[in-house]
Amino acid sequence: LAAELAPGVETHAAVALAPEGAGGRDIDVVRLALQDPAAVAQHREQPEDEDRVDGGVTVDLSRKRVVLDGETAPLTYKEFELLQYLVLREGRTIERSELIASLWSAADEDDVPNERTIDVHVRRLRSKLGRYEEIV
Repeated sequence: LAAELAPGVETHAAVALAPEGAGGRDIDVVRLALQDPAAVAQHREQPEDEDRVDGGVTVDLSRKRVVLDGETAPLTYKEFELLQYLVLREGRTIERSELIASLWSAADEDDVPNERTIDVHVRRLRSKLGRYEEIV
């Protein structure tokens, strides 16, 4: 097709590969070269924060992550939503029915959990928070 459009023209494909042993997928190099926002954000160096605390609990609502003693906690989406809901209402006692109404408001009637399911979510969240389980 290219020869018909412009005689004497050759087609080429450029492939960018990461150096051997770079650790990571080769496709990231291509995405970085093309300035893909997701790849750039992933590989951007985090600024050193002078006020950063190495221990304790950090709940980053904007990035939807929880850091425990410097390590990111492996929370599921629903566990994070539950923690966020409780953090934003610190000091209040929240009823199970309120959690169901707020966290499962978009669910179909068949997908709405019972009150014991809330207990399971809270137990799993506390388990993942480890020694900081008392914050829930």
